[in-house]
Amino acid sequence: VCPIELPGHGQRYEEPCAKYLEHVLEPLSAVVGSVAQRVPRTLLFGHSLGSLLAYEVACHLHNQGIELSKLIVSARRPPHIATQKPWVHEMSDTQLLKTLQKLGGVPDDILDHEDFMKWFLPIIRADFSITEQYIPSYSPIRLPMPLIAFRGKDDREVSDQEMSQWTHVAGGIYQEHTFPGGHFYLN
Repeated sequence: VCPIELPGHGQRYEEPCAKYLEHVLEPLSAVVGSVAQRVPRTLLFGHSLGSLLAYEVACHLHNQGIELSKLIVSARRPPHIATQKPWVHEMSDTQLLKTLQKLGGVPDDILDHEDFMKWFLPIIRADFSITEQYIPSYSPIRLPMPLIAFRGKDDREVSDQEMSQWTHVAGGIYQEHTFPGGHFYLN
C-alpha cells in the first residue's frame, strides 16, 4: 500500500495546496508510473476526490503505454458528469462547516474546534476546488483494466445512478458495490 498525499496535506502541510487538477496530475502520474513499472499488478484506489485523481492518473499512464491492473473508484461521480453548483469551495466558512457536518466525514468535536478549523478549511476548500472545477480536456477514455465502483448506500453526494455511469469509462470488466453508510462509508 502506497498512500499519496497532495500538497498541503499530511506531511506535505507546508506546501501550498493545489486548487486545480493540472497542478497535481504530472507529479502523481510520475510517482504511480514508477511504481507500476517496478511492481506488477499495481492498482489504484481513490475515494471521492481521490477517484477523480486515480482515473486521471490511470488515463495519463495509459496514454504513455503503462497499464495498471485495476482501478477502484469510490464515492464520486464519473469524470464526464460535472459537479453542479452551488460549489462548496465558494461557500462561506459557516456554510462549508455545515456541509462538512452533513457529509459526516469530520467528527463534530473537531468541527467545533475553531483554531483547528482555521487551519483545515483552506485544505478542504482546495480539495473541493479541484473536484468541482474539473472539466476533462477530452472525451472520457475507456480504460482497458477492470474498474470497480464503490458507494455508500446513503451517500447524498453521489447517487446510485451517477455511480453506475462509471460504465462509460470501463473498457474491461466493470463491477459496482454498495456498502452501508454515507459518503464516508469506509470510515
